[in-house]
Amino acid sequence: MNTWGRKLIADGALLGFECWYDPARNEQTELAAGHLLLSYKFTPPPPLERLTFETEITSEYLVSLESNR
Repeated sequence: MNTWGRKLIADGALLGFECWYDPARNEQTELAAGHLLLSYKFTPPPPLERLTFETEITSEYLVSLESNR
């Protein structure tokens, strides 16, 4: 599970992920019946609510026109 969580983090789908097995929450009778409890926690990235571009008009790139001659 943690390998899958690390992939999701690397893909940018999650900011954090952790999965663990807690023996205190998995009684022997439940395990014998094929019931396994794994706990996990994760943090999804927040949605981008606002993207703002700031514009600046400049003449500094005119220099690159002269260097291309």
